[in-house]
Amino acid sequence: MKNIYLKVLEFGKNKPKGFSFNELTSYFGNKLEEWEVSVLHHHAQTAFVNKTNIRPQKDSMFTCVVHGKDIYNSKFALSLESYFKYIDYLELKQAKKISNDANENSKRAQELAIQAIIVAIMVPLLIEWEEIIRLFQYLVFTLTGEDVTYR
Repeated sequence: MKNIYLKVLEFGKNKPKGFSFNELTSYFGNKLEEWEVSVLHHHAQTAFVNKTNIRPQKDSMFTCVVHGKDIYNSKFALSLESYFKYIDYLELKQAKKISNDANENSKRAQELAIQAIIVAIMVPLLIEWEEIIRLFQYLVFTLTGEDVTYR
């Protein structure tokens, strides 16, 4: 299950014009635990306070795009830093998939190489074995006069 941060980033990326705190919490329905709502409230409150400061002092995953009288009457959007972190997450996820695929392909290549080595060893032995059988048949034929052809 994804953590709350990733869920919020996925929600926020689809709302570039902003969203209210109530929209955010209602998006999750009753699936959020109390501590998760508290985390979201903290980030919204931080973004709300940062909007009034010339130099924001605290980090938040949101930025306040419409400043209302409180966080419930304001609109938020993902901060640029949050967007970049989400892009990093997606890139890491893709890199992990590519790495797993490459690992599977290398295992298949190793298996194929082992099979090729076995075949390279077995073919000369089988050819030699066939010649040994022919020699045996020839010896039996010359000694006994009987045809002992192996079929």
